[in-house]
Amino acid sequence: MRKIKIKLMFLFDVLVKSLTKLSYYKEIKKANFKFSLKYLFFLFYILSLITSIVLGVSVAVLVIPNVPKFVSLVESKAGSVYPDNLVVDIKNGQVTTNQVEPYFIDTPGQILGNVSGNHFITIDTKANVADITSQKTAILVTKDSVAVAGNSTSSYKVYPIDGSTNFEINKTSYNKLISQILPFLKYIQPGLIILVILLFLVWPVIAAGFSLLAELIYLLVFSLVFFLITKLMKKDIEYKKLYQMAMHAATLPILLSFIVSSVGIHMPFLLGSAILAVFMILVVNENKQ
Repeated sequence: MRKIKIKLMFLFDVLVKSLTKLSYYKEIKKANFKFSLKYLFFLFYILSLITSIVLGVSVAVLVIPNVPKFVSLVESKAGSVYPDNLVVDIKNGQVTTNQVEPYFIDTPGQILGNVSGNHFITIDTKANVADITSQKTAILVTKDSVAVAGNSTSSYKVYPIDGSTNFEINKTSYNKLISQILPFLKYIQPGLIILVILLFLVWPVIAAGFSLLAELIYLLVFSLVFFLITKLMKKDIEYKKLYQMAMHAATLPILLSFIVSSVGIHMPFLLGSAILAVFMILVVNENKQ
């Protein structure tokens, strides 16, 4: 445990120096490449761990405690969602019903909360999928497609019904389906608990690995371009060491991107590259041969 603590403190020290001490890059030039690789992985691991903790705590505090109540509501209300007399027949991907259309199905608000529009499902085989906005419904079933409302009032996604689809939906088949689904609801809460545990233990490592791979590929190209810039600056630095220095210099744009993305803002790719380029120019000028 003490060794781990020492290593963490050392890596945090490297992080701070990579951000604030340009003269530190003289030591980086002399360091083994694996050292910089481990550092960059550590940086992405810490950021992924922070994200996992925030998401995990949110699920543990806001979602998991409410699961039993949700399951109870679904068990008591699910059977009443489907109308008693409605029959929906799909033959060769074409929808027909035994009711006057447009036909509306309004799900109990206790189960799904506030859905988009005035209705949950609208069946109108004469409608066009684009009519979902005027119908003010969360789901619109047309003759051969299903449209689902998006986040905005004018956005929606369309899912065409396969032409080989053939089946009938009625109250009996619906109840049979519900009876098969309900027993699995008891696994929602333990499943979420396992998810939270995996978020803490496994996801940071996986996310850090993918982020590291993407960053290394990006830095290969960036360092090549910057290598040409150093030649124009008449700085004699070999490509491999320039690449290694860029791995540490990338700390600043990586942290800035993480901070702005945490408040819902996406930092432009070119802006991150520009920040890295300026930082690398300062590093190169500070570490003259």
